[in-house]
Amino acid sequence: MASTYWQAGWKLTAARLNAWTDRVVPSISTAALGSNQSVTGSEADVSGCTVTVTTTTAGARWRVMGMIQAEITGSSIYNPYVQIVCHADGAAAGGAAVVTVGASSRIPCAYEWVGTFATAGTHTLKLRCSLGGSGSAILLSGVTNINVEIREAA
Repeated sequence: MASTYWQAGWKLTAARLNAWTDRVVPSISTAALGSNQSVTGSEADVSGCTVTVTTTTAGARWRVMGMIQAEITGSSIYNPYVQIVCHADGAAAGGAAVVTVGASSRIPCAYEWVGTFATAGTHTLKLRCSLGGSGSAILLSGVTNINVEIREAA
């Protein structure tokens, strides 16, 4: 039985090479928090952690890796927590990174979100944050960032 991938006597052509090639075109973008940002109880954009991408096909898949470092400032008997969510085209992507640490301490945290854009065109992915519990917190620049990977058919 002849191989469906290669047969004796075949010449390597662009069409055959394309048939064997992964037909996904990856695109990676990164943005970072430029300076420390206070976190409040109201959900707000993480400054600088927004990426706008343009896709050429419907059904493009995206992956966001959000990395944050939060510092809990002050002291409280009720430890505050920082929550980071991802929004894709204005809608929450589901899931959240939650940083809970003792008073006057800091901790890094990473979280991954994935999804699909239904249509081709310009799309916005961003990180948003809020503070829960009592106390106060800041996001630290230098660590807090968003990394976006887009995969769409070639």
